[in-house]
Amino acid sequence: MNTIDYNAFDKDKLVKYSPIMFSRNKFYLDKDSIYKVFDENKIEERKRAEKVIDYFSDIDTDYIVNADNKIVKDDTMIMYGSKYINGLSLRELIEEKGMLKCMKYIINASKKLEEFHNLDDNSIMGDIHFGNIMVDSNDKLFFIDHDSYGIKDIKPETYSIYLYRYFNNIECKSLKDSDYSKDLDRLAFLLSVLNLTFKREVYMTRSLLYDDKKDEYPYLKDLKEIYLDIKNGYKDGTKVPYIHELIKNYDYS
Repeated sequence: MNTIDYNAFDKDKLVKYSPIMFSRNKFYLDKDSIYKVFDENKIEERKRAEKVIDYFSDIDTDYIVNADNKIVKDDTMIMYGSKYINGLSLRELIEEKGMLKCMKYIINASKKLEEFHNLDDNSIMGDIHFGNIMVDSNDKLFFIDHDSYGIKDIKPETYSIYLYRYFNNIECKSLKDSDYSKDLDRLAFLLSVLNLTFKREVYMTRSLLYDDKKDEYPYLKDLKEIYLDIKNGYKDGTKVPYIHELIKNYDYS
């Protein structure tokens, strides 16, 4: 990873990129790279993200898009550039092809999540949703926005929106930093699958509707037990499996 002083970096070559939704940060393109720009006034957020970027720069994975260039201003990272993935997010693919044809990508992403969890005792993604998982033109899968991850003694930056809604509506509680765990990563992944299958939140999905959809979506038969468990409420210590540990058949192409 190259470290470049902000004043020496050619900012005129950057083109604003806006398709990334719900982000507080700005994004720019430069040929085959995408740059994420942080709020200059949020020093602690910049320092936190820089520690995570530096950590992953020493780790070689085939599923995390590491930074190529780190741009530093006043001794703290202000932006970083990484390879632009020319493809679609997993959410976009599901909208285009449907859940069944995308199940192979979902299973692959679940396996990569397990690999990530095995990097370190405290490796936690936090903000898991299928808009943060990209599939390129060669069907290769990547996780993006890794600067928000938790690793070592650094907490994840935020939770998945699905987790916030789940705990607010089923548990009637707000999530705290101390709640971060790999189990909640797995729960967020599971909620993503169920919510995109039914196009509604789990707490709004009745058991009768679930059973009516099992022939249309055969993988629901494998998820029925865990669906009932989380619909009745997540309890501390609950073991949430990885999706790939539950779904037996996922080749619906």
